[in-house]
Amino acid sequence: GTKKELPAVDHSKIEYPPFRKNLYRQVREITLMKDHEVEALRKTHGDIKVRGKHHPRPIRTFYQCGLPDKILKLIEKREYEQPFPIQMQAIPSLMAGRDVIGIAETGSGKTLAYVLPMLRHILDQPPLKDGDGPIALVMTPTRELCLQIWQEGNRFCK
Repeated sequence: GTKKELPAVDHSKIEYPPFRKNLYRQVREITLMKDHEVEALRKTHGDIKVRGKHHPRPIRTFYQCGLPDKILKLIEKREYEQPFPIQMQAIPSLMAGRDVIGIAETGSGKTLAYVLPMLRHILDQPPLKDGDGPIALVMTPTRELCLQIWQEGNRFCK
């Protein structure tokens, strides 16, 4: 078949509706932690490294990150007892609308570290109309990884 070229999009001429980027509200027990306690928490949980200014503090439980009850119930049902180190720091950072580059080994919980905040942001958007979308996009280097991420995310979309 013939290849159809898409026209270039000039985003400066498009008025996008505003959206809430920061959905994170730090819970009191995290707010009350002293700086040395935060650093000790990062150190004892995989030596979590952060860069930049004013980044959110890591969470200790999934209940501290502002996820809706229906997602928290699914986390409980899947028997996730506490966040993995990458999730402890990435989830509050992403929920706050920050950029994150998360580096961790296979099986360390990276997928949920960004899928859970992504689902929270999706739930905060107005309903889609015909022709709208996508709200979120995940890019992967391989088809297999794409399928794996879709399967993990889909478990929370029932």
